[in-house]
Amino acid sequence: MLEIVLWGLAGSFVVEALNFVGSIRKHQSWPWRAPGELNLWLYSVCSLLRLLVGAIVAGALGADGQVSGTAGAFLIGVSAPLIVQRVVQQAEAKIVTPLDQPETERAAVLAETTGGADANVT
Repeated sequence: MLEIVLWGLAGSFVVEALNFVGSIRKHQSWPWRAPGELNLWLYSVCSLLRLLVGAIVAGALGADGQVSGTAGAFLIGVSAPLIVQRVVQQAEAKIVTPLDQPETERAAVLAETTGGADANVT
């Protein structure tokens, strides 16, 4: 399990390293010294969070038996933000609350869920 987490961390590190190199090339300086960019503290926090997301997602999938090996754990670390983003998008697509709908649709949903045709809408 620890091995999977570490490979996920390694995948996240590679992405962060490549982003860091790209930012240095773009600004011809340390990214936090460029105008309009994050300061060193915020840059470091964002990088650390990215590393943790890769490790946590790889660990969670590994604990559930969804990782077949080191390459899989590494690639999960690389793509962890995308994985999380897609899962959240799927969850949001399936969550429909009556308050998100116009009043006439709310009445239909309430009638459907309560079994009555004359549901009151407040």
